[in-house]
Amino acid sequence: MVTAGYVALNVDFALPQEIELDSLRSISLNTTNTAGQPQTATGTIEITRLVAPMQQFVTRYWENPDVLTLAEADFRRDFPNYAWNGEDNPEKWGRQDFTRPVNFNTGAATKVDLHGGSMSTGYYEVLLKTKDIFGESIEIKRIVRVWDAKNRATQFDAPGGFLEKSTCEPGETARLRLGGGEKMRFLFLLGREGKALTPRWIDVAGAQLVETPVLESDRGGLSMNAFAVRNNRFYQAGPNNVSVPWSNKDLTITYETFRDKLAPGDKEEWRIKISGPKKTR
Repeated sequence: MVTAGYVALNVDFALPQEIELDSLRSISLNTTNTAGQPQTATGTIEITRLVAPMQQFVTRYWENPDVLTLAEADFRRDFPNYAWNGEDNPEKWGRQDFTRPVNFNTGAATKVDLHGGSMSTGYYEVLLKTKDIFGESIEIKRIVRVWDAKNRATQFDAPGGFLEKSTCEPGETARLRLGGGEKMRFLFLLGREGKALTPRWIDVAGAQLVETPVLESDRGGLSMNAFAVRNNRFYQAGPNNVSVPWSNKDLTITYETFRDKLAPGDKEEWRIKISGPKKTR
């Protein structure tokens, strides 16, 4: 196999579209040649904060028009929850004047600190610049939304929910975190033993945890789902299935004695130990 390209450097920049604030302190950055072998590269990563609109827009079901046939004032009057001309697209948002550069050298370290003690929640444009061994320029641009685990409301850019753990044991607590950026109501449904229990309304301002104790009878799994309506748009936080394994039926089998050599006619006795999940015999 022969690899051909316009540049002689592959850059693996492990920066997702959404990331928790503290995780910015250690972002993987690996550079290799076209044969996949490590190749030292130096360069800069420029971080610019985007100026997000104050309004949270509804996502269109249809594509943006090529030609704007409605005047902006008329559109905003008739469709106040929709973006008129790409205001919901971070690529079109304004940029702050200040850009913070971060230098890197993959020969010295394959982790970069993008936090630098000066990052906060919000949207950023991250632009990586480097060159291959022939001097060809390489640029990688990412739009990143940063949220803070200390303020869970920042985790949501739209109504939804996240399970804190997808697997729980009896005696633990299953937790579903709901949020939506604004004060709203969710209809919460808990399903256990194959049945849906009585639904209940939950008022959420920013973000809120919904907790359910996991019972012994929940082995096999339970579900925690929620639904909301805002601006005539339906949102579903789920399906969220919590796995509750049959760990009480797991058995550990070990050989206490074993011989690897026997003479013809000899008798042998093997001892086997069977124990349960709590080391019980």
